[in-house]
Amino acid sequence: MLKKILIAFASLLGLLLVIGLLLPTTYRVERSLLILAPPEAVYAQVAQPRRWGEWTPWNAERYPGGQWMFGGPELGAGSVRTWEGGPLGRGTLSLSEADPKTGVTYQASLDGGRFSARGRISLASVEGGTQVTWVDEGSIGRSPLRRYLAPFIRSRLGAGIEQGLARLKLGVESSKDAAPSGEAPAAAGPTPSPDASPGIAAPPVLPSAEPTVSAPPPDPTATPSPGGTPPPPTPEPAVTAPTSPGDGGAVSTPEQPAQASTGGSSPVDAGAAVPPPTAPAPGDAGTPR
Repeated sequence: MLKKILIAFASLLGLLLVIGLLLPTTYRVERSLLILAPPEAVYAQVAQPRRWGEWTPWNAERYPGGQWMFGGPELGAGSVRTWEGGPLGRGTLSLSEADPKTGVTYQASLDGGRFSARGRISLASVEGGTQVTWVDEGSIGRSPLRRYLAPFIRSRLGAGIEQGLARLKLGVESSKDAAPSGEAPAAAGPTPSPDASPGIAAPPVLPSAEPTVSAPPPDPTATPSPGGTPPPPTPEPAVTAPTSPGDGGAVSTPEQPAQASTGGSSPVDAGAAVPPPTAPAPGDAGTPR
């Protein structure tokens, strides 16, 4: 009976080893997030390993028993972050490349060198902010049994990267450097004064038309005042033609239309001869000619 149990156990172990040999020896985790800030503002956080504790989940707050040390330059390629003690064991992370426009690349040694990892935090300027993509990949080792840890590593590391990006987004967007260069918040703009020239030309203001006041009809009996409306012209009186010496009274002739002259005066005024009146015939006394 015992022999059968040992044979079954050895067979199961052999099956696991065979399956383990078929599993991948590397892992890769990728997460991306949009941050409403220019790449320069994000770069200031990711290019300083000393500030990684402010937004990554691997920090002294979560692992109080560990010791965190830093070396190299403060910012950019060559910066080093080292930790030791606690559940994290001993490890080192160093920045190998750094560009304010594209992001950073790092190399990591975990568990005293038993595992190695490399990663990149890429920055891509897009409309409205920066698309941040964090990729971490590494080797599990040659052991067939360790390869079974790949799903667990991808799940746990993926959750940590998601948490780190969310905290990075919160920290960058709340900082004073979050506004994109060349732009200002809409609420920060000054209120234009009435004397300031507007950016868009206002429609021209037309002068208001003066109301038309109808003058009252003129009074024929009233004397016009200076500048007032003159009264209508009075018809000229009828012209009385001369009568013969025998007529007992003047007989008016019908009104004749005025004749235009070149000199502007009548024939009488110009000295023209007027024919003498014709003597009336007998029995026609008092009849006008």
